[in-house]
Formats: sequence, structure tokens, C-alpha cells
Amino acid sequence: RCSRDWSSDVCSSDLMLQKVLRDKEIEISAKTVFSLHTPKALAGADSESSSLADFIGAPASSYPLTHAQMSIYLDCREKDRGTAYNNSFGLFLPAGMNADAERLRSAAENVLSSYPILTCVTRVVDGMPSLVPQEGKKIEVSLTRTDITDHEELAKSINTPFDIENDVPCRAAVFLNSEGLLLVIVAHHIVSDGTSMSVIAENISAEYDGRELRPEGMSNLNPESVNLTSNI
Repeated sequence: RCSRDWSSDVCSSDLMLQKVLRDKEIEISAKTVFSLHTPKALAGADSESSSLADFIGAPASSYPLTHAQMSIYLDCREKDRGTAYNNSFGLFLPAGMNADAERLRSAAENVLSSYPILTCVTRVVDGMPSLVPQEGKKIEVSLTRTDITDHEELAKSINTPFDIENDVPCRAAVFLNSEGLLLVIVAHHIVSDGTSMSVIAENISAEYDGRELRPEGMSNLNPESVNLTSNI
């Protein structure tokens, strides 16, 4: 039974873990997940007074899923969710803007490929479902010239299900037609949300305009190396 102090994500993870623990591939318990990713610890990571505020650990070969990610991962294992967890973003530039299609494509590819998390696959590592970075992997953004002007139809052409255990969880394409340019980005919710998609869009705009972007990285929050309860 879920404690009333647990979030809905934690409860979902706990209930689904009970179903999949029969699978020897996954060896963790809900208690283990909760101890690594408590709401207080995560909130503390954003606090200026927390000892975690400036902590960035050494790069790792895998990163354990958070509660929210765990809930999504287990739900995808349990049932075929299709595109239910796909986050999509579209940017339309009318022909009158005289935007450069190749420049937009290149900007999108450079920005998306700069986020290591967007090229991670989700696999069980030592009994723990984790994000596994794919070293040197790029997100290739296609440029397609088409007579189709229906934006929804174009978006659906790449908004297809992800195999998060084997596929890069992000894809994008630029479509060029008589009305202008349409950039479509689709990312799985296990590595993205509405806020992150808006940040990515802003960075693509900056890259297109030639503004310098700082490189992105992944932090390895190791509960054994820091005090999760300090100042929380």
C-alpha cells in the first residue's frame, strides 16, 4: 500500500514494480528507488542552500531512472503505449520569411545532438533500469521537400512509437513546401517534457542566428558520495 506522503509517480512505480519483479532482469525494489530519488532530495538539488546545488559528478556509463522515469519505463514494459508518451514540437516559418532550410536543419541537428540525454537508450543495468548514453551518437535531422502542406499530416509521419530500449528517444525533420518550412521534433517523455522542449526550441533559434551555446552534459548524482539530507 502506498503511503499518503508518496507522490503519484512513486505509487505508480511501486504498483508496477510488484508486477515485474518476477522478471529476474529487474532486481530493485520500490524502497530502493524511493531512497535514491526522494522528493526532498530532488527538491534540494535545486536549492541554493543545498550541498547538492553545485554538485556535478563524474560521467557514468549509466544513470538510474528517477521516479517519474521509472513509472514511464515500467508502464511501457507492461503495455504497448504507442505514441502516448511522445512529446512533439512544431515550428513553422512562412515562405515570406525567406528562412534557410539547410541552416535550420543543421541548427536543429547540432542542438539536439548536444544533449546526451536525448541519445540515451533505457536498459536494465545491474538490476536497475537506467539511461545508457550512446557515445558519439548524433540525432540526424532530415530535410524533405514535399507537396504536402497539411502540418498535422507531416508531423504524424515522424511521430511514431519509440523502442526506448534500442532506439534513440528523439527524432526530428524539416519539411520544405510551397508555404514555407516546418520543423518537427518528437522526443519520448522519459527524456523530455514541455519545459525541456521549449528550451531546445530557444537554443535552435540561437544556433540558427549564430549565437554561441554552452555544451551540455549529464551529471552523475551518486548518493554514496554526497549527503542527500544536508540542508533539506
